[in-house]
Amino acid sequence: LNSGAFDYIVAVLLDKNFAVAEAYQIPHAAVVRLSTQARQTNSHRLVLTPNVCRDGECCDITDKIRGADPEFRRL
Repeated sequence: LNSGAFDYIVAVLLDKNFAVAEAYQIPHAAVVRLSTQARQTNSHRLVLTPNVCRDGECCDITDKIRGADPEFRRL
């Protein structure tokens, strides 16, 4: 995580029919700040809570993701 190997992550929440319910683009700096370390697996975890979604660096891209495929426009 600290190596900066990515610029952004895209987190996508799907509904029960696997349609895009919500999608967020989160920059590396925010992932570092908002994630927690899981020592037992030597990893980091970012849970997409309402506080994370409302973070000033988190960008709601739901419409862009849905608009990327005509199938999403039916929803």
